[in-house]
Amino acid sequence: MSFESVVELPGEKISEREDQERRLSALLNSQETLEAIGEFSEKYRESVIGVIIEFWILFPQATSVAPYLRDLKQNEECLGNNYELGMRKSSLLIHRIAEEIALKEVEADDSANAIVQYISEKFFTNGFVFHSFNGSFSEQIRQQGLDPGTRAWDWDELKRIMTIGRGVGTPMLLGWGDINSEGKTSIGDCIDNIYRYGVVSPEWFAQFVCEGWHIGMSAPYDKKAFHKRDYASARRNIETWVQKNTGKDAHAIAEQREYPNLTDGERAEVLGFFEKYWAKFGGKGSDPKVALIPRISVRQDKSGIQSYTDFREMSWKKEGTLEECIATLLVSRCPDEQIQVNIPAADLRIIDLPQWTDIFPAE
Repeated sequence: MSFESVVELPGEKISEREDQERRLSALLNSQETLEAIGEFSEKYRESVIGVIIEFWILFPQATSVAPYLRDLKQNEECLGNNYELGMRKSSLLIHRIAEEIALKEVEADDSANAIVQYISEKFFTNGFVFHSFNGSFSEQIRQQGLDPGTRAWDWDELKRIMTIGRGVGTPMLLGWGDINSEGKTSIGDCIDNIYRYGVVSPEWFAQFVCEGWHIGMSAPYDKKAFHKRDYASARRNIETWVQKNTGKDAHAIAEQREYPNLTDGERAEVLGFFEKYWAKFGGKGSDPKVALIPRISVRQDKSGIQSYTDFREMSWKKEGTLEECIATLLVSRCPDEQIQVNIPAADLRIIDLPQWTDIFPAE
């Protein structure tokens, strides 16, 4: 696949990479697609985003995914079981691929080989791994690529806030940010978590404002404040935590039954930290995005499987079905990997994911 090839549209010429960005972003955010996603139970909607991206990788010229989603919706409980989901998708994809490559039948071994070869080429040879991120990083990523050494925050500031949290008994105020993020870029080919990682990026900030253990499950807290980009709810979460840690009983503190209270200075630091980074990560342009990275760019280009016959021989049942073979082929081989090398901007396709409120309009 050439990054330099050009696609001609009416009145303009764009690169194949730009064309792919436009196509997939439009597919994910079309009213038809959003309505089809809305037909699924809320607990499955995030996973459906990944299913759509997987479908587009297999059929990059597709302009509609709604029929596929509605076929999947007939047994939506399969989304809660990896084996059942794999088998359900396989049965639907076999017929779609057969149409795509004009097969008259799918039962013969040569037809099965052609279907497996199609998936192998689309999903591996020309396929992608993913890095989901906060849209506020888009300009930096388009200019510098995915550079594990570049971050849109000051590590010293984060470490100072973590120190304040530990001092009042909240050691995970920013989650695992310093362990999971510093000097590393997370990539994966697991479609289940593409949307979640984009919505809560950067993860340490989502932990800070709504997802962490210090944020309660009921009012006045809001566990989805950052997902919704709801400033008032997120600010209230932090203010509530601050109040909780400024009104502890002095006798209990003296007897070491309670951690110390925040000082006035620490309280101001925490609230100032929230305001600074909400402006970066919660405002305009912070909608979730995902970068599609060619597998070959990170040496994730080999399936290890060449044909339907190879699949069948590997199966504990020698008579393994085509559905089982395809389900196996689509299983993630790179669920969550952290790399320390730069991925050039020219290798990336940056895709607009739907806003949280488009997927969960009632929340």
